[in-house]
Amino acid sequence: GSIYTVEHFGVAKYSAIARAIASMAKLGGATLSAMADVGIYGSELKYQGRSFLGGMAEALTSLGRIKNTQQRKDIAEGLGFVADNTIYDIAGRNQVGDNLSKGWTRTQRTFFKYNLLSWWTNTLKEGSMLSLANYFAKQKNLEFGKLNYRLQSLFKLYDIDATKWDVIRKTAMEKADDGKEFINIGLLDQISDADIKKIRGVDNLTQRQLRIEKEKFKNSVSGILLDRSIYAVIEPDARVKGTMTRSMLAGTGGGEFIRFVGQFKAFPISIVQKVLGREMDYFKFRDKGDLGRGIRGLGALIITSGMLGYISMTIKDLLRGKKPRDPANWNTVMAAFLQGGGLGIYGDVIFKEHRDSGSVISGLVGPVLLTAADVLLALKYGITGEGGKAAKAAYRATISNIPFMNLFYIKQAFDYLIGYQIMETVNPGGLRRVEQRMKKEYNQEFLFTKPSLQFKGF
Repeated sequence: GSIYTVEHFGVAKYSAIARAIASMAKLGGATLSAMADVGIYGSELKYQGRSFLGGMAEALTSLGRIKNTQQRKDIAEGLGFVADNTIYDIAGRNQVGDNLSKGWTRTQRTFFKYNLLSWWTNTLKEGSMLSLANYFAKQKNLEFGKLNYRLQSLFKLYDIDATKWDVIRKTAMEKADDGKEFINIGLLDQISDADIKKIRGVDNLTQRQLRIEKEKFKNSVSGILLDRSIYAVIEPDARVKGTMTRSMLAGTGGGEFIRFVGQFKAFPISIVQKVLGREMDYFKFRDKGDLGRGIRGLGALIITSGMLGYISMTIKDLLRGKKPRDPANWNTVMAAFLQGGGLGIYGDVIFKEHRDSGSVISGLVGPVLLTAADVLLALKYGITGEGGKAAKAAYRATISNIPFMNLFYIKQAFDYLIGYQIMETVNPGGLRRVEQRMKKEYNQEFLFTKPSLQFKGF
């Protein structure tokens, strides 16, 4: 819990509010950038001993269902799943995490509801837990030694041995109305005292100790499902947050600086630690003759991430009124891999067509500090009498920090109603330069009338 420890409350409070505003102003299209989740979901299922492509299909099926039946929701709740909106901020997928007031927390949750990221994340996590519970149930007739070796390795990771598996498979299985069978964590309350003594390897346990051991065992089984769900649907954990904060407390100069710089980087860092690290850690399977597992898994993940990244970019471009980027163009290929590799959200903030290389480099310090740089630039240009440049920097700083304005179904309407007119007013010829850069770098054009021909400024 040290990552949430505060030293100077006022500094921590207003810094957290600034980051919350940045999230709500810049993550309107976060769900469109989340296609990489489908490939990551598949890689996790392969790690569990199932199929990579089957996992991707399962993820898409979950999303296509929109929402589960009440019975499935009840089963998932019994497994330990609680909708993210009620227990933590979806914003945690994209930043280290802050202590916000009730009002700001509610506002952030509303935003992530409107940009559909809450639905996306909850649906995939709920689906992953139900899927794993069903997968375990399908193995109930197999002794531990006859399970596929990847599932055995997964169980060993959570200290589930042959004795514990025998207890689980004979006690915790329940069939749903649709005929599918799942683990029911609640049924573990019915474990006999003899089974608990067998699990502990101790005969002289008191009734109080037996109750404690039953609860611990039930929580450990539920913990497998909860833990693997944040690998199937990436969520920064304590390790990621600890890595990012470097033990610097909120409210201190160093602690706040590293949190500002780290905003929107939690997701790609989580991918590196949770997914890439897992796929490269293949030496544990040496005795099974599967030394290439990590290489194969990494290759499949990279290829599918690139494909899904291109799909994500194409959806966003179509919503912006642009033609799909040329898939044979090298810049498009690189952008697709960055998008699918977890940098899609951050790329939406930094890698804009209208920014120069200096702005891209400065953007690496985070969106809030980048906005501060824009404000300082506007003041500098105003003092030196460069009104056009001052207006451009001031407009950029203002429009990019209005919460909810960046929602993908609002942003394009705003641009065509008034945004492009303002852009052309403060930066004459800017739209034409954007179009030229699109054509040069991605062989891409607008689907309909070019904005530079339609909007000439006020």
